[in-house]
Amino acid sequence: MAWDAGTPAADDDACDGAVWEPVSRSAARAVLPDSGAMVIAVGGLLLLVTSGPPMSVQVPGPSRLPHRSGTMTSTESAEGEHVEDQSQQDRPASPEVRARVLGSFDRQGLMAHLGARMARIEPGRVHIVLPSRPEVTQQHGYFHAGATSAIADSAGGYAAFTLFPENTDVLTVEYKINLLAPAVGDHIEAVGTVLRSGRTLTVCQLEVFGVQGDHRKLVANGQQTLIRVNGPTR
Repeated sequence: MAWDAGTPAADDDACDGAVWEPVSRSAARAVLPDSGAMVIAVGGLLLLVTSGPPMSVQVPGPSRLPHRSGTMTSTESAEGEHVEDQSQQDRPASPEVRARVLGSFDRQGLMAHLGARMARIEPGRVHIVLPSRPEVTQQHGYFHAGATSAIADSAGGYAAFTLFPENTDVLTVEYKINLLAPAVGDHIEAVGTVLRSGRTLTVCQLEVFGVQGDHRKLVANGQQTLIRVNGPTR
């Protein structure tokens, strides 16, 4: 089990070799290999050590334990971080969120210039499609890496934006993308998925697929960091 940087349980020498077992989204337990004692951690803090048998843990609420990949709701923890709710996956965004996202997307001159369109909007996930045409290809006829990266960047940005409150906006801080294969097909589809949404910074996974008929191939992937800002950015 992975831990956030600075978690006491992760840094404690006594916990070396322990296998952590999640008991909820915000708590985990392990049995120390040397002493047989049980260690229970909640919210990244080492709370209890016992030599007794395994016990159930009542968890007070969400905390800073690592999140699984996937879409997330915007429920805030005590630390101001948004914690995921896997039950939201594949649900459409609310009409209000859709209107905000589409309104912002329609103001993007580059997306209009490329011919990209918003294909799917969910809480924490957005799909953007770019049809193939000569203007978006490079010298070999593949989709240009610039076009691939541009729609990936926008997909991640709007995925984060779906979880932001009203009267806020989104800007990219940085992203890295790996081109895994030549991007070919009738169109390419970028999928941005929120991995972790915080009060200020959000981290997204970026994927781009080449689509030819029923065949779908991953051609690029990456990760992106975004910042939430107050009010319009223009």
